[in-house]
Amino acid sequence: MADYRAYSLTFSPVKNTLTKGYICIGTDDLRPGETKALHDMFTTTYGIPYYMAAIPENVKACVIDDPYKTNLDYMKLCVQNGGEIICHSADVITESNKNDFDTMYKYFCKNKKELEHYGFKVRGIFKAGGENAIYDAADPIIDAWATHYYEFGDYFTTAFPYYGGRTLLDDWGSYSGFASAIQNICQNHTYGIFAFHYYNSNA
Repeated sequence: MADYRAYSLTFSPVKNTLTKGYICIGTDDLRPGETKALHDMFTTTYGIPYYMAAIPENVKACVIDDPYKTNLDYMKLCVQNGGEIICHSADVITESNKNDFDTMYKYFCKNKKELEHYGFKVRGIFKAGGENAIYDAADPIIDAWATHYYEFGDYFTTAFPYYGGRTLLDDWGSYSGFASAIQNICQNHTYGIFAFHYYNSNA
């Protein structure tokens, strides 16, 4: 049983009061057609550190707009700019596979070890969605794995720092409400997690 899970069953975790607002923004899946454009936007244009939710199988894919570089090259640039690599998966956890040791070991442990093999410090995990995925719900089997291997995550358990409630900006029809969302974070000293699957002109 994970230490955090054992603790949370005894004590209800309480967030510390924040003295300012915090915004975390990142990219999802290591999509090679978007890697360079998103990196250029964050780093070259705005100088914003960001995170990459990295699927190990996609690490060596050639970046379409920069074919002499791979996603791995851009992952290193992300970290050099003050960003972070967190674990992600091309697989999803479902009711039919959550008790399969090989599935869970790959998802939580093997994927992390592969990213660490490339020299990254991997502290967090980004839950994968997909068909029949156990997604926006706590599950004691899944959460025990997540809280054992990772310091933080998103969409695991019901407690921070394993449940942050990220927003995929791809799903927004327009970004007209984005400014007010940021203002709310800053004024109320709360936090927000925003992610992109892909880059487009609205981004």
